[in-house]
Amino acid sequence: MKIKSYILTVIFLSVCIPALSQTSDWGIWTNIGADISLTNKWRLGAEVEYRRKNNMRQTDQLVGGVDASYSLNRYMKIGVGYERIAEKDIPGNIFNHYNRYMFNLPFSYKYRRFSLGWRPRLQVDVEENYPANSDWVMRNRFSVKYEIPTLPLNPYMRIELFNRVFTERIPSHYKDRIAAGMEYRIRQRHSVYLGYMVEPKYAISGTRKANIIQTSCRFLF
Repeated sequence: MKIKSYILTVIFLSVCIPALSQTSDWGIWTNIGADISLTNKWRLGAEVEYRRKNNMRQTDQLVGGVDASYSLNRYMKIGVGYERIAEKDIPGNIFNHYNRYMFNLPFSYKYRRFSLGWRPRLQVDVEENYPANSDWVMRNRFSVKYEIPTLPLNPYMRIELFNRVFTERIPSHYKDRIAAGMEYRIRQRHSVYLGYMVEPKYAISGTRKANIIQTSCRFLF
């Protein structure tokens, strides 16, 4: 059974990763977060993230956020969140600061060892120095995760679509994120993630892509 699980994992990663690659720029995102279950329905979370770009040589963003969610039933939750984002302006070597407000309505369904998810999110980014320049975005993230029997390893894939709303800016569909990786479970409560993501950004002038290595630790209390 263990040999079969290892073979499944290798096939999953060997098929997904090369198919997503073939771009030039590389970055790395490092994330640490924690969730606290207040009751069977209410959950609070917090996280910080550090992002680098330009082949991992330059700081891109510093992100800190908090969120809360309420379970409506076994399949659906409702939640809100806030993030403080410091984005480095490379030419000026300064940070631009943003406040992000989020509304989430995630759905999840488990079929045997597969966990399926869909998380629609409506968010608005407000730049601190120019609050009138708010940017409304609708994000739809689809995910699938497989629990390997007898091993604390869960391979996953995620696809997220970004669309501008309440604006005439084009293109409205301006970014995607396609990711694959592995979750390592610790005592069925905490998780360590290692993954790869490709992020194409669309503009009238053309498409820019970036490869991103994702590392994350998530603690559940």
